[in-house]
Amino acid sequence: VHRDLAARNCLVTNDYDVKISDFGMSREEDDEGTYTIQTTKEIPFKWCAPEVWLDTKYSTKTDVWSF
Repeated sequence: VHRDLAARNCLVTNDYDVKISDFGMSREEDDEGTYTIQTTKEIPFKWCAPEVWLDTKYSTKTDVWSF
């Protein structure tokens, strides 16, 4: 999961292809398709999905919500 998917991390080429950048916060998902954080200081609060606040779990669904 990317964990920081936002317009500022999407680049558009001359052919209008979108490329995702800034993988500094990305992590590999577990077998359930989620990544659980250990501390809330990693959360980009302004853009995070409600389930990240409640369960501290990221997934591809939370990436889509944050974008």
